[in-house]
Amino acid sequence: MIVAGGIYSEVCVAPPSTSLFGSGGRAALALTGLIKAVELHAFQPARLADEVYPNFEPFGVDVHLYPSSDRVHFHYLHPLARPRISPIPLPAAGSVGVQGKAILRFGCLEGDFRVVGEMAVYDPQTAVAPVPFRANGSAAKRLAIVLNRAELRAVTAVSDMAAAAQSLCEKDGAEVAVVKAGPNGAYVFESGILIGQIPAYEASAIHKVGSGDTFSAAFAYYWMHSGQSALESVRLASLHTAEYVETRRAVFRADVVERQPLVRAPGTSALVALGRHGASGQWLLDEAMSGLWDLGVDARVHEGELANAPESLRDGEVLLLLDPGARAGPVAKKCVPKGQRVVAYCEASLGEISAAAATVLDVKAELAAALYAVAWAPVGMR
Repeated sequence: MIVAGGIYSEVCVAPPSTSLFGSGGRAALALTGLIKAVELHAFQPARLADEVYPNFEPFGVDVHLYPSSDRVHFHYLHPLARPRISPIPLPAAGSVGVQGKAILRFGCLEGDFRVVGEMAVYDPQTAVAPVPFRANGSAAKRLAIVLNRAELRAVTAVSDMAAAAQSLCEKDGAEVAVVKAGPNGAYVFESGILIGQIPAYEASAIHKVGSGDTFSAAFAYYWMHSGQSALESVRLASLHTAEYVETRRAVFRADVVERQPLVRAPGTSALVALGRHGASGQWLLDEAMSGLWDLGVDARVHEGELANAPESLRDGEVLLLLDPGARAGPVAKKCVPKGQRVVAYCEASLGEISAAAATVLDVKAELAAALYAVAWAPVGMR
C-alpha cells in the first residue's frame, strides 16, 4: 500500500510526548502491523532526511522523500488543544505525482500529492479551505473520502450532513464518504446515501493527537487491501483508533480487540466549576469550554463558589470540576442524592482526593480524558 502525506514534528506538553510522525508517517508505521509492503511518500528538507529514515525503515517502510525548504512543527498544550504550527509562513514544496494500485492520500501543509490509482482513500486533514480530491488532477477508479464534520462543511459549503455527503460524493466521484463525528462515532455513506453509523469505542485514556491519521490508515487497509465493506472497515478502524488513543501504540495489532461501544444520549450538557482563580484558572476554564463545545457538549460555567455548584445543576447535567483539590469529595457527595454524575480534572492534586471521595468521582489526571468522560457520560446517569 502507498501512503502519501506529511512527516511533521509533534510536541505535546501535557501529557508529555515528542514524535516525528505526522499524518503520513504515523499511518505508514501503523500499517506495518497489518501489511508487509508499505511505501511512504512525504516532503522533508534534505538536511533533515537522516532523522526520518530511522523512524520507518527498521519496520520495512519504503521511504520516498521530496525536497522542502523546512520541516513543519506542531506544538500542543494538550491533546484537544488547537496546535501552534510553525514556521510561518509555511514552507512551499510544490506538487508531486504518485501512482499505484492502492493509495492513502493525506492533505499536506507544505506540498501536494497528485495520486492516480485503482483505489484511493483521501483524508484532507484540514477544515481551512480543504481541497477536493480531484482538484489537483488526482484520479481513482474507486474512491473513499474520510473527513470530519467541519471539513465536510468546509469542502461543500452545506451545513446538513446528509446533503453535504451526497454533494461530496457526486462532485468528487466518491463511492464512499466517512464522516467522523467525535464522541458520536462515524457516519458511513455510499453513493451519497447513509448506510450506517459506527459508534466510538471505550478507551481508558484519550491521547487524541494522531487519532485521525490512525483511523484513516486502518480504514484504508480494510477497505482497499482486505476487501471489507465500508461499514465493517469503519468499525475495525474505530477499534484500532480506540486502542491507539488508550495505549499510543504506534503499530497496529493484527488481532484488534473488541471493545464496549459508547452510546451517547442526545443533548449532553455540563456545568463547569473552577477550583482556582487568576490567569491560570481562566486559561484552564477557556480550554475546557472550547474542548467541550468541540465535542458537542452544551456546556455552561458555574459562576459562584465551587461548594455551591451542586445547587446550580440542572436535571441531567454532568458536573465537571476543574482542579478542585481537596474540595472535590464534599462537592461530589452533594450530587449523590440527585443522581448527578461528577467528573474531576485533578492533574496536580490527585493525592488530595480520598478513597471515599473517589467512589463518587470520575477522576482524570489529563484534561482531554476529563472532557471525553463528560461527553461519554453513561446514558443511565442522565
